[in-house]
Amino acid sequence: MSGHERFFGPVLNDVNQEAAYDGLKQEERMALVRRLICEVRSQWADEEKYNTFRNDVRRFIKTTTHSPQFWSLMGEMLSGFNDHADMVIDRNADATTEKCSAIQIYCSEDGYNFLYGVVTQVLRTEDVDMSSLRTAVVLAELLTIELYNLRLANLQTKGIPISREWFTEAWL
Repeated sequence: MSGHERFFGPVLNDVNQEAAYDGLKQEERMALVRRLICEVRSQWADEEKYNTFRNDVRRFIKTTTHSPQFWSLMGEMLSGFNDHADMVIDRNADATTEKCSAIQIYCSEDGYNFLYGVVTQVLRTEDVDMSSLRTAVVLAELLTIELYNLRLANLQTKGIPISREWFTEAWL
């Protein structure tokens, strides 16, 4: 699928283009999503919780059919530990840096269809289970972390000194 088709072509799954709800229902769903983002982020450094998140994603994707490339990248993404490059967390798990498997998944047709489909479904389905919603949040966090780390790496290669103080000043 070309980039043009991806943005201007048909919806990539069987979910209707219109939201299944709006107004108060939409506000409630987004409040729930924001709460889950905070919950996932606050528990990310807890190795037991992190492993639970990864196992939930594994269980979720086992119910779907994908290409061998997708399975390989998903296995890589769900191995080791993924976190922001400027964070220092003492972990027993291997901290693999710069794998970019979530970005590669997102950039593949199969992976994009999967990620887009999961997020679309949890945002547009009137009654969604918490496990699916949390899985969508975890997948979005894994992609966000890799995009953040890629941006950080690009800034550093351009000679921009990156420090915690730089981030504080840059985002205020």
